[in-house]
Amino acid sequence: MTSPPPSTCASCSCRTTGGVCGTGGGGGCVAQGTPILTDHGYVPVQSLKSGDVLMTYDLQTGQLVNVHVLSITMTWDSSLVSINNGALLLTSSDQPIYLQNSSYTGWERNPQNLKVGDSIFDPMHNQWVQVFSVQPIHDNTRVYDIVDDGPKTFIANGYLTLDK
Repeated sequence: MTSPPPSTCASCSCRTTGGVCGTGGGGGCVAQGTPILTDHGYVPVQSLKSGDVLMTYDLQTGQLVNVHVLSITMTWDSSLVSINNGALLLTSSDQPIYLQNSSYTGWERNPQNLKVGDSIFDPMHNQWVQVFSVQPIHDNTRVYDIVDDGPKTFIANGYLTLDK
């Protein structure tokens, strides 16, 4: 049996398999230690708490905006992906990241699907950064899921990710 081909999610326009990704929090996350951009600079994800102000990027306006953390949940995951030699460490599935390649610009729901040669978006410099490595990591790791009150995005170590 083969998986259905990737398609565009009806809920959030990310690329997914099966049509709907199940937006609304839970699931994918960033690894402990990941710097998240706040109104006071980068802060390790595990230091965030409800009410903190994040700086994020609104794709509709092309502007950096302030949002508030509504919740942050810690779980454990043993299937992660290291992007660009550890610049970003995400759960291998269910953590959308904004990407561009020769045929698609938008949200990739499952970071394990990133390929060398794809590009991920750096909103602080308004530029695409080429992916030069994608490595699976199989180690039980604390991961954190962020939910905010804004455009549902956050900046993890300089890269645009989606709050599901």
